[in-house]
Amino acid sequence: MRLKPLVAVPSDLINVDGHESYKCGDKYVRALSECAGVVPLVIPVLEGGLDLRSLVSRVDAVMLSGGLSNVHPSLMATAHQGQPVIEPSDLRRDRVTIPLIQEVLDQGKPLLGICRGIQELNVALGGSLHPLVHEVAGHDDHREPKSDDVEVRYGPNHEIEIMPGGVLEDWIGETRFMVNSLHWQALNQLGEGLRLEARAPDGVVEAVSLPSATRPVVAVQWHPEFQAIKNRQSRALFAGFRRAIDGETISLAAE
Repeated sequence: MRLKPLVAVPSDLINVDGHESYKCGDKYVRALSECAGVVPLVIPVLEGGLDLRSLVSRVDAVMLSGGLSNVHPSLMATAHQGQPVIEPSDLRRDRVTIPLIQEVLDQGKPLLGICRGIQELNVALGGSLHPLVHEVAGHDDHREPKSDDVEVRYGPNHEIEIMPGGVLEDWIGETRFMVNSLHWQALNQLGEGLRLEARAPDGVVEAVSLPSATRPVVAVQWHPEFQAIKNRQSRALFAGFRRAIDGETISLAAE
């Protein structure tokens, strides 16, 4: 029996009763386990204490999860550093994930980014972000609905259009479907080499890929991990990520 692939997932840094702690939402690791059939490994954002080269060499892929914080503008290319800092931020995570992305690319491992993850990928490749996309003329409000009901906050919000000939069209097999929307920041100028994979009706970038990467590198702005097992497009996305890891077509049901 072959071992399941190991996928690293960087954590967030949060404060719990005055103590710095690492956090990763259950829904991210559960989606990887249930829909991609891999073993998730949550890693600490131990700035300066992680040997990223050794870490990436020991895992089969990396997934960048969403988070409550915004990417800090100081991590962007010099030309884009004049943006205001929109709190909350998580510089410890930024200072680990940005070089982690480059290490993943250098070692040719697959990568999947979700929400904050697409923003980190874009920044790592020299792109820029809208700090508050709802304040940009011509763009809609992409923040989560105000509700105490998580089903409402993560419910379908708007349609996206999948670009033809890309990775997502291959993985998901649909050109239009509804997604949720829970973000303030959004991609502005695309990072070097990134390809538009999907967009919202107002033009906001909803997914990108990196065609020049040795193995598939894909990131989405919505949250496919929420109740992923119940959603056909989410299951297809994570199954596609698994095929990218394996480099072959597989049947998860057979495992």
